[in-house]
Amino acid sequence: MAKELAVREPQPGLPAELEVNQVLAQVKKIQIVMNKLMKENVHYGVIPGTPRPTLYKPGAEKLLLMFRLDPEYEELDGTIEEAGYIHIKMRCTLFHIPTGNRMGSGMGSCNSREVKYRYRWTPGEKPDEVTEKRLKAEGIGKWKKDDEAKWHWLNRVDNEEPADLHNTIFKMACKRALIAAVLNVTAASDIFHQDLEDLPEGIVDPDSQARPGEMPPAGRGKSKLDKQTDKMKASQPPPAAKKKEPERKPESASDGEWTEVLIKKTVLVVTGDGDQYVKATIELKDGKGITAFSSGKEVEDALMNLEEEIRQLWLVQKGNGTWVIKGIKEA
Repeated sequence: MAKELAVREPQPGLPAELEVNQVLAQVKKIQIVMNKLMKENVHYGVIPGTPRPTLYKPGAEKLLLMFRLDPEYEELDGTIEEAGYIHIKMRCTLFHIPTGNRMGSGMGSCNSREVKYRYRWTPGEKPDEVTEKRLKAEGIGKWKKDDEAKWHWLNRVDNEEPADLHNTIFKMACKRALIAAVLNVTAASDIFHQDLEDLPEGIVDPDSQARPGEMPPAGRGKSKLDKQTDKMKASQPPPAAKKKEPERKPESASDGEWTEVLIKKTVLVVTGDGDQYVKATIELKDGKGITAFSSGKEVEDALMNLEEEIRQLWLVQKGNGTWVIKGIKEA
């Protein structure tokens, strides 16, 4: 006996399809909200190695408000809650508040074996220099400064009580499903990435890698889509093809200069293929703050213990505006 395919009845109030100008108007709305209402590092962020801004939960909530969408959550089959392991799968479905129509959905999951939940950091005795370098290289030891500006050595250990994180893991699965649903329903994936802030600190999307100094600039001017929209509205032909920019020659070792800076924060970034580098937030003498990336393992090792320290850095600015640290010496 042949199986019959389920047929969805059309929802009242929803057109069978959208006109081109309606799609353009929706994209334009998202761009306006991003430029006028959203703040970088609050509603979205630019993560090294990703070509587009990453949408955070506060940004997704702004889009929910604008498009009048109500999220509803459903726990999916495949959720596991047993001794020592928690894996939660969620579906988020968005409904249009004025009409009650179902607009679309997204799925997300979270589990207790993800790095940020599987381990915790505990104070330990200061190791000798050789052991310290080995533990830091393996990612299982680090220095951390407390509120009184005192340094403490921390060891990474297994989290033996993942049940303590049940609520956190549940909320993270809901958040991932929510952002996936918002991107699906608003068709905003060409503007935003899926939320990456829930990855372990320093982990970059493995599908879009970039070494330090190769991060594409996050333009804040008028986008290609904006320009095309304006031209279509004016019934003008599409813009002419962009001229290919001449290739930039890589900087030589002599580029840059020694600059005295305050190293305010350092973060170890590990890429999907196992490479790593250090992202440093530094302050120049004139008070200007910049972000720079390490170049070479020797610089990486030195940077990780220099938070709130003044040092001379050999800074090189690449053609795309990214700063690279090529050397360190005492101030």
